[in-house]
Amino acid sequence: MRSCALTRGDAVGRLRARLAGEAGSLLVETMVSAVIVLIVGAGVMNMMDRGSQLSGQQRLLATAANLAQSEQERLRAYSVGDLSNLRESRTTSPPVNGVVYTIASRTDWIDDGLAAGGCTTAAGVPDYMKLTTTVTYPTIGKRKPITLESLVAPPARTFGPTQASLSVRVTNAQAAPAGPAVAGLILNLTGTKALSDATSTDGCVLWGYLAATGTYTVTGSTAGHVTPDGSPTITKTYTNLTGNETTYYNPEYDRAGGLRATFTTKRSAAAAVTSTAPQKAMVDHSDARFTAAKVFPVTGSALDSGLALWGFSSPYSVYAGGCTSAQPPVANRGSALVVAGATSSPAAVQIPALNIHVHKSGVNVSGATVKVTSCGTTYTRQTGATGHVDDPGFPYGDNLAVCVSDGLKRRTGSPDNKTYPGTDVSYDIGHWSAGSGACP
Repeated sequence: MRSCALTRGDAVGRLRARLAGEAGSLLVETMVSAVIVLIVGAGVMNMMDRGSQLSGQQRLLATAANLAQSEQERLRAYSVGDLSNLRESRTTSPPVNGVVYTIASRTDWIDDGLAAGGCTTAAGVPDYMKLTTTVTYPTIGKRKPITLESLVAPPARTFGPTQASLSVRVTNAQAAPAGPAVAGLILNLTGTKALSDATSTDGCVLWGYLAATGTYTVTGSTAGHVTPDGSPTITKTYTNLTGNETTYYNPEYDRAGGLRATFTTKRSAAAAVTSTAPQKAMVDHSDARFTAAKVFPVTGSALDSGLALWGFSSPYSVYAGGCTSAQPPVANRGSALVVAGATSSPAAVQIPALNIHVHKSGVNVSGATVKVTSCGTTYTRQTGATGHVDDPGFPYGDNLAVCVSDGLKRRTGSPDNKTYPGTDVSYDIGHWSAGSGACP
């Protein structure tokens, strides 16, 4: 059996190593404890900050509510005439406790039993004014602003013969004669009084207590919409309103639709159908709300009106030319149904042919210039090897102005172009009575 004796140096070394290990463990435990203390402390501070923020927001909201209440009390002291159609916005000056608040107030006329901003139900005076005050501040963020509403009933006999109301209700084309309401459309009143409001969910704006004597113009527009007559803007002007009554304006306004068409012609009954380029086309409708036929440019043989027409339940008629005198019989017009917000399939329109033949004493003239004028528009064509005009399609009408020339001699005429499929017309520029020079 062997024995090992420890020297004093060995014992001291082992003791030091053991103490060093225990010191390392103690250091780790101390660091973990410190981290935990920091996390807990940060959480406590965050809770304190959050509580402080909430308390601050509550103070801001409370102040905003007090300001809204004070504003309503201030405005209710106004006379009915001054309060009517009020649109007012201001900021607190000086700031309240270092914060600048924005206070906006407005009044809207409403009828008893109708939704806010509704239209009046009968001629006369609107029943109440709704007074709305909204207060905001810079750090309100996504929170709802403070809003207070109250009703103001005009005293008896405050609405007299020198005052009037104007009620506007905007509807669309979805049902005749008045479709669903058009909500959110900005309407502007200019003239004796300047106001601007968006239509309510009922499509209404009501302006009350206006001076009966004066000029008032109502306008409103939004991109891609038209009235039944194809105007992109609602507009109506009144010279004086009826005192002690409500004047009603009920415009229609809806998404615009588009119309397309292609134009062809035939030299004769046995000839092939060919494309023709009429330069302009007329679009018309029998509905009385479409007040006047509209002229559109034609590119090549195709018409595309773009989104510019009202969506009537019956089709539009289409014909070549730039004026209503070029309108052919119903059977010879194109027909296209326009739907709100969409473009129609192309309508096929055949126009009559003026089959012009140019010769010199029986010899065909190739390359002669042919000018035909209809509704103030001049169409310039050329003759081919047979002496006939290359494109014989011209708008329907009486007494079209024709001039043909080879540059040296010319002849003129005024034939009708009212026969389908076409009319043959011959011009002898070699005749003794032919004029000189090119067509003007």
